[in-house]
Amino acid sequence: MGQISCRLTLIQNLLRRFIQRESFEPQANEIPNTMPSWLPGDDYMTNFKVGDPYVRIDDGYARLPGAGYEALHPELKGVDPEDYPDIHKLRILSDVAPYSREYNTYRQTVASEAHDDTSLQIELDKTIDRVRQVKESSIRMDNRRFTAPVDEIDLDQVFPSCRTTTTSRTRGRPSALFRATPTMQLRPCFDRRWGERL
Repeated sequence: MGQISCRLTLIQNLLRRFIQRESFEPQANEIPNTMPSWLPGDDYMTNFKVGDPYVRIDDGYARLPGAGYEALHPELKGVDPEDYPDIHKLRILSDVAPYSREYNTYRQTVASEAHDDTSLQIELDKTIDRVRQVKESSIRMDNRRFTAPVDEIDLDQVFPSCRTTTTSRTRGRPSALFRATPTMQLRPCFDRRWGERL
């Protein structure tokens, strides 16, 4: 008996060392980066202020402030990302962080600036409409309802080998098939080919 428990302990320790649980801690050193202060930090789903933010989102080189964004928008060439015009800050935030507080702050700022500028108002409306489409396209769990009509299937025709039992407890395997009758009695189903419970 002692040899068996010793072997089991050895196997258990080997498994524990080689098959480890995944931890939810960061896998890399989260070093602060040089992203501008107007991007969301640790209070948002994606923290753009630590690590490499360009790999955290798809096509980050073109969607986040920096050389890639400046190549797509030549009017920003040589401008420090901290000093981008508010409409560009809003565009970036609407693309990478539409649910953030920073996005709402810059949306209000640009809206107050756009009262006298028609072209700025048009750009603001396009940006807000794009964010609205993104937010509407996401699945909301509280709006999901299963109200479609349900088809009832007579399981006696589908599984004619099922036998009625009067107990709610069974001794079958966990993968056994059962039919709940109106009185919630369980009926274990047998496979005639193998002569055992499914």
